[in-house]
Amino acid sequence: MPEIPMTEIPVTEIPAKPVPQKASKKAAKPVAPKPLWQQMLGALWAGFSQPSALAFKVFVLAFAASLALCVWFFSETTLAGPMGRYLPRSPLDAEGFATVEALRSGHTAPTRPRLFVLGTSTVGQAIGAGQEVHDQILAQTGQDWDIILMTTPLQSPLDAFALLDRALESQGADSPPALVVLGTGVLRLRWDAAQMLEFAAMPRLGLRSDWHDAELAGLGGTPAPRHGIYLWDNLPFVLINGSESLLRLAALHPAKRVVDQYALRGLTPQTRQKIRDTIGTEIRAAVQTGIPAYLAQLERLHALLDTRPGTKLILIEEPLSPGLIATQNLAPVRTTLDAALAPFLTRHDMAYWPMRDEAALRDDDYFDDLHIKPGPAQTRAQTALVGHIVTYIEKGER
Repeated sequence: MPEIPMTEIPVTEIPAKPVPQKASKKAAKPVAPKPLWQQMLGALWAGFSQPSALAFKVFVLAFAASLALCVWFFSETTLAGPMGRYLPRSPLDAEGFATVEALRSGHTAPTRPRLFVLGTSTVGQAIGAGQEVHDQILAQTGQDWDIILMTTPLQSPLDAFALLDRALESQGADSPPALVVLGTGVLRLRWDAAQMLEFAAMPRLGLRSDWHDAELAGLGGTPAPRHGIYLWDNLPFVLINGSESLLRLAALHPAKRVVDQYALRGLTPQTRQKIRDTIGTEIRAAVQTGIPAYLAQLERLHALLDTRPGTKLILIEEPLSPGLIATQNLAPVRTTLDAALAPFLTRHDMAYWPMRDEAALRDDDYFDDLHIKPGPAQTRAQTALVGHIVTYIEKGER
């Protein structure tokens, strides 16, 4: 049966009936702008809480400027110059002051004789800030010596190696004489290899030294690698000193060193006796091995100083109180050390100045058993030191 085609039926679209819009009863009021302070706070909060190209650029520029400032300030060239006075973080930062003195001396060609004083706070407190010693030498000889105080608390032999190495870099064949006064005595016997390695791991000084590293390696330690960039090579020291040093730089307020401040004051008799017993026990236990090791180290230091023209090493006693010597029976130890030192002194034509005897120090001259009081006792110690220096000058030794 044939298909019957379906007839297409056209579809007519019926337009939708428009829905009438209700007229607004009231026109919208314009929104008043926020006060300026609210706009500023909002923009500030948006800058902190939302990504901002401008904020990122400011951050990058600030970081680059801070890094450039640190690289410039924490460099040997800067610290050896006038800006170095801002490095010590406080008047008590002896390591910071010693670092600056060593770098300044090593980077500046000397124009006058120099007296370098090294040792622990025992020597530092006996000598004082150095101005009195300078004035007495000038008055008695007419010579204007540069007094360079590089004493530090618990100064290890490795610290002395490092400070002298860097401070004497400028000493040449035509330089004025350099006199190195180094503290010595029975307290030095306590520095065995283990203790020196322990202290070497601490960021005590802000400088690197070939002498120090060679001595450290000889003791069994491993010197830290060097990169030739002060900030990187001395990073632990910079991290300790950095923020306060930069604040002092920004405020143009350098620290002024206070030397006479390491004494333990107001000790009870029981506490003082306990400290005496500890010191005495450590010294007596170190006699057998401590004296040979100490003399060998002095030999190495003397050989290194011989490479710096016009340099003379002199040993000065770190004066302990008579009470400590008596109660701990350290007089025999002192006699043994003096006898062991005698051949070394004779062989190198070197002087040894026994400060405690020459300054006639008594127990009441001490804050504790290691630090003498400013005043008459310190003046006597300074006078004894100056007397030896004047004799040295008059002999014309170099």
